[in-house]
Amino acid sequence: MFADSNTRKSILPLSFLVALIFTVPLAFAGNGETVGYDYETILFGDCQVGNLNPPVAPPAPDIFMGDETYAYHILPAEPCQGNENGFILESISQLLDFNIDQVPADLIVQPALLVADFDSVSGCWVPGAPLYDGPVQTFEIFDSGIFTVQTPTPDAPALLLADHYFLALRYSGNAMAQLVVDNDPQPCIEFINRGAGWEDLFGQKRSGGGKVIVFGDIVFAPASVGQTTTTWDGVKSLYK
Repeated sequence: MFADSNTRKSILPLSFLVALIFTVPLAFAGNGETVGYDYETILFGDCQVGNLNPPVAPPAPDIFMGDETYAYHILPAEPCQGNENGFILESISQLLDFNIDQVPADLIVQPALLVADFDSVSGCWVPGAPLYDGPVQTFEIFDSGIFTVQTPTPDAPALLLADHYFLALRYSGNAMAQLVVDNDPQPCIEFINRGAGWEDLFGQKRSGGGKVIVFGDIVFAPASVGQTTTTWDGVKSLYK
């Protein structure tokens, strides 16, 4: 089951504790839907990108096996408008749910920002090459309930707001959990890679629910045109 705000824990590496601790209120109504969830920034960024929809119960079981990568499509210019043409990623977060049989557990995770390549066959933006790889971190989970995986992204580059990207989290180890999801399933947004290539999570067999809750904090910054490597040839091919 999902936990309320009294049982949900967020644990950060010791070196980030002073700067990053914050509280996120979470509650569920009698029908299993969320009453409130505030996605507060970890590093007090200017804007947030990714899935900011409220999570709904129940979480999706039998997908998260602890040795896979999740990628979530973003176009930062859509939710975020600032005085600069670019952004710097400050952190990537994901909500996971642990049942009583899945704790204690150690999560080993590395944040990344990926190029978004346009696939003219599927009509989807798909995860491409890494633009940035963050530091590997380990989280110790002792309590059941919702856990916020919060991964700072130091030294991330300044990139264009008006380009497509994927937020990514690479997990390793044998920790198992359940995916916290929204109630809005969509294709071409969320992907999983278990070592054999990217698969759209929309097509994964599961008991219900929508997209995974993955989001990032950004700050506005100037960026040079041409810094990203998106495959624009795929876009052009649509108009030939």
